[in-house]
Amino acid sequence: MFEQDNLSKFTLSTAWGAIAFASMLLLDSVSVFGQANTGAIVGAVHDASGAVMAGVSITIRNEGTNIGRTVLTSASGDYSAPLLPPGGYEVSADVAGFNKPVFRNVQVQVNQTVRLDFALTLAAVQQEVSVTAAAPLIQTETSSLGQVVGQVQIANLPLNERNFVSFAYLAPGVQIDAENTLVSSQGLALSANGARQISNNFLLDGIDNNDLVINQYSALPSVEAIQEFKVQTGTYSAEYGRNSGAQINVLLKSGTNNFHGTAYEYVRNRHLDAKNVFDLPDCGPSTTGACGEIPRLDRSQFGASFGGPIRRNKTFFFFSSEYLLLRQADTRFATVPSQVQRAAALAAVPAAQRNPAGLNLFNLYPAANVGDPSTSNRFVSAPTIEQKEPFIVGKIDHVLSSRDNLSGHYTLSFGNRLNPFDPLAPYTQLPGYGTTVITHGQNGGISWNHIFNPRILNEFRIGFNGEHGIFTQTDKTDHNTLLGFPTVLTAPVDLGFPNVAVAGFDGIGQPTNTPQDHPTYTLHVMDNFAWNPNFNGGRHQFKMGSEFRRYFYHLLFDTSARGIWNFNGNSTTPALMQLLQGIPSNAQTVNSEVNMDLYATSFGGYFQDDFRVTSRLTVNLGVRYEYNVPVTEGKNELSVADLSPASATCTPKPGCEFIVAGTRGIPDATYLPDRNNFAPRVGFAWRPLDSDRLVVRSGFGIYYDTLLLNAQLNARLNAPFRITQVIVNPGNATI
Repeated sequence: MFEQDNLSKFTLSTAWGAIAFASMLLLDSVSVFGQANTGAIVGAVHDASGAVMAGVSITIRNEGTNIGRTVLTSASGDYSAPLLPPGGYEVSADVAGFNKPVFRNVQVQVNQTVRLDFALTLAAVQQEVSVTAAAPLIQTETSSLGQVVGQVQIANLPLNERNFVSFAYLAPGVQIDAENTLVSSQGLALSANGARQISNNFLLDGIDNNDLVINQYSALPSVEAIQEFKVQTGTYSAEYGRNSGAQINVLLKSGTNNFHGTAYEYVRNRHLDAKNVFDLPDCGPSTTGACGEIPRLDRSQFGASFGGPIRRNKTFFFFSSEYLLLRQADTRFATVPSQVQRAAALAAVPAAQRNPAGLNLFNLYPAANVGDPSTSNRFVSAPTIEQKEPFIVGKIDHVLSSRDNLSGHYTLSFGNRLNPFDPLAPYTQLPGYGTTVITHGQNGGISWNHIFNPRILNEFRIGFNGEHGIFTQTDKTDHNTLLGFPTVLTAPVDLGFPNVAVAGFDGIGQPTNTPQDHPTYTLHVMDNFAWNPNFNGGRHQFKMGSEFRRYFYHLLFDTSARGIWNFNGNSTTPALMQLLQGIPSNAQTVNSEVNMDLYATSFGGYFQDDFRVTSRLTVNLGVRYEYNVPVTEGKNELSVADLSPASATCTPKPGCEFIVAGTRGIPDATYLPDRNNFAPRVGFAWRPLDSDRLVVRSGFGIYYDTLLLNAQLNARLNAPFRITQVIVNPGNATI
């Protein structure tokens, strides 16, 4: 079994080493291409008579960093400026003999195409003419469906616990997931247009930000560090893949030529809250019956951010730090033996016939605290959830030359939460059997933008994400031995309470799916190549490329590590009497811990053509191909059931009833690869009127999901590597 701290250090250094090695390989070879977190500005230039104007110089300057780019209009009068970092821009059109119109504060959002058309007028002396650029209310150039959440919403809308995923619910077609599902139990979850909650793709500054266990975000950035993000829910272009649900692209803030900073604290305290109709009245001299304070809910989130120039017009920085402290009561109702039931069971089982282990477990049940104490089975408790989590974000942007820009970011989040009741799989509603959850997320990446000429641009990205989740029983004392139950797995991380189920009452014990320790890492390399060719009047905007991901997933998963004993009772002996006698109906045990190392690779390539058929009609044509290499286990400890007749008579069982991966015709991954994942994307955006007030959009696409590496866990829990044995009591065998 591995050491947690050593593994974290090893995998972190390994991830950075892999990035450096991959960078050297890729910079010396052909480019690989993939998803972007940029926007674009397109448009057309006409003179006063409406005739198109070719060769007009369009200058686009970022108002925050003063970084500019110049493109020329084509023979059809069209221009295109792709791969623009989101932000505010100044856009001007310049040609001799005409006035120079200038649009200022043109907001380009992530994955958005902004249209700006120019109408130039003759002038004996060129003059600069300011033009007001109104924010587009609807998308006029693409068939993609989505919602951009920008600074206005982020700064002004109320946000519980300041998690950016809450803003994603503003997008049409996005639904809040049901409570206590696999993903929502570990944070916020969403479903887009009916897709599964594990079908979303999270990107942070264009870098993969998905964990490999439940496909949630790996690193959670502070909302204060987010410039904006876009939720694309359908018919998105061919450059987006990996998952078929929402594409959630988060863009971090960058520094500008001006220094900006914030400091803040958001506080919620139960003493500032009013009681609701379900709360107990305050206790006082005149209070009769049950009374009490408001259940605890104390939350403090505080932090600061600062950004600005290191060297004006050249190098910029941004840094953000935030800390969350939470103390929240978690009220639960449990069913326990009433005083009458306890007395009846003790009277029915003489002291000499009471099993010591069963009696010890019997005495762990608390007395009912609601209703008539003699007959009530209701026990109510409200222990406190304790959570602390820092969030750190750093970003550097640097202008190498007029043709080259570099950007790098690194994001960390360290979650530590004590759950009195496990949110996903609690074994009981009684307090004292909770879990400790540690979730460390990180995401880092470097991007390089290069302008070959005004019509050919390239964007290269390389990065990684890591998520280290540790789920353990909070109390790791060897209660099996203390209570008199047999010990199953003996490693210190596996110890705790035995799992005992008594029919008709809440059980005793911690979640059977603990402990877990699963660091996951993804290496992500991609590139976008944009080309606006001269042919056909420059009406085509080509975008092409591919991307590469390498996945690493190490897992400790010791389910049923402390054993399970079930006291079901029967027609003559109630379950409580069985418990006192120490005679379980059945029991479950395992033979070993589970350690596995999973590896996988995925490739994706695409071609996209945004064809401006006319100034009012844009057709989006694309095709994507994805290949996901099957997930293999490093020690080849996967197996599948042998469904042949021979398994019925083979020995020794249960090992002979399974076929080890890589033998007898079973692939190493237990399944065959799928090599025909072609994904066409077709759509259009049409403005039937000569304005942006009405747009008709439609699209079609095929989308694929990447298999979660965690899906291979079931094949690792099979014999002969892991044997789970259910023992049915043959008679009166005791604990």
